[in-house]
Amino acid sequence: MITPDFNPANEYKFLRYGRMSDDHQNPRSPDQQFSTVGEKVHRLRLPWLHLRDYRDAGITGKFIKRRPGLTSMLADIRSGRVRPDLILLDTSERLGRSDEIAEIRRILRVRYGVLILTADSNFADPT
Repeated sequence: MITPDFNPANEYKFLRYGRMSDDHQNPRSPDQQFSTVGEKVHRLRLPWLHLRDYRDAGITGKFIKRRPGLTSMLADIRSGRVRPDLILLDTSERLGRSDEIAEIRRILRVRYGVLILTADSNFADPT
């Protein structure tokens, strides 16, 4: 669990989440998102440990309950099956922009100590 003072030089455990909106997009899109995240972690020489990947392919980000990858990741965190410090995305749009997503971000941070960071921001602390 992350303390209020995020320091990227610390050793954190992370999950990666990737999503593409529809089947007409590049079928490797989630894999490319994971590659982008992994390359950025490597390039920045961050001492972080990758735990697991979750993905949703061909599913809009509008409805959370229709996204099995996201709901599985959240259930795994809630149950303690995985204990990440971070969820890494290539961009914040991959998670979504709804009010429901804002509440999920808040709960992850407050209740589980999990931060959501993006590669396009060089994993800057969102707080």
